[in-house]
Amino acid sequence: MFNLKLRTASADDIDLLIKLRIDYLHEDFGAISESDFRKITSQLGQYYAEYLAKDEFSAVIGELDGEVVSCAFLAVSVKPGNPSFPNGRTGTVLNVLTYPDYRHRGFGRQTMEFLLKEARRLRLDHLSLSATEDGRWLYEKLGFRYSAYPTMYVKL
Repeated sequence: MFNLKLRTASADDIDLLIKLRIDYLHEDFGAISESDFRKITSQLGQYYAEYLAKDEFSAVIGELDGEVVSCAFLAVSVKPGNPSFPNGRTGTVLNVLTYPDYRHRGFGRQTMEFLLKEARRLRLDHLSLSATEDGRWLYEKLGFRYSAYPTMYVKL
């Protein structure tokens, strides 16, 4: 059995969080234009510093023998409460990544289970995420279900 060490990121991890985000984006989108890369990386450091300090962002990092092998990010939203989220605190799961050499060993599941504990610590009413076909089975095993309200968006 592998001894995956799981922890939440701190302000000392901002450079690592930027790297993990870029690695995830490369996995998800492939090549990123130089212009988008500059915009994204210039925004990330400030975002992580600000929102980590306010408990409105959390990241779980999984390490094996000192090497990062998995991660999952959680962005907290605070909004007026309703019967679906009476505390007014929900979360969006982002950036779930297990590096290819470490997949199919349970690291993604362990990382997500730790993230769920973190979401409870933050008093979130529920979590949402966008799942790929590869990840859908894991999220369903962890209790995620499809919403009666499909996500819609408009690009501004």
